[in-house]
Amino acid sequence: MKIELSETKLFNIGQVCENLIEEFPQITVSKIRYLESQGLLTPTRTESGYRKFSTSDLDKLVWILRQQRDYFVPLKTIKEQVAEPLMVHGNCSKKKSLDIATYYLSKVELPRNLINIPP
Repeated sequence: MKIELSETKLFNIGQVCENLIEEFPQITVSKIRYLESQGLLTPTRTESGYRKFSTSDLDKLVWILRQQRDYFVPLKTIKEQVAEPLMVHGNCSKKKSLDIATYYLSKVELPRNLINIPP
């Protein structure tokens, strides 16, 4: 069951997983905790230590997951991009995302038979 996200409500980690499972079937609570441990996410914490994610945290998480899935961008680079001033509340322009992806895809060497280039 997908949860209705509001601009002001905070969500626990289970609700975040539940909401993202359709687009990211491999998402787990452990994966989200790992991304947090790497400094990519900074959800607020309750007095008892529970994580609470805002909609901007969710936007950032979706952006990170798409960079990994769609463009194979390494976490180190994603972390650098998240830290840049252009990355505001998880929003990054499509051009910036494309620039990052293009750079990393240019580093990938495909076998000649996959790209039809004669030897």
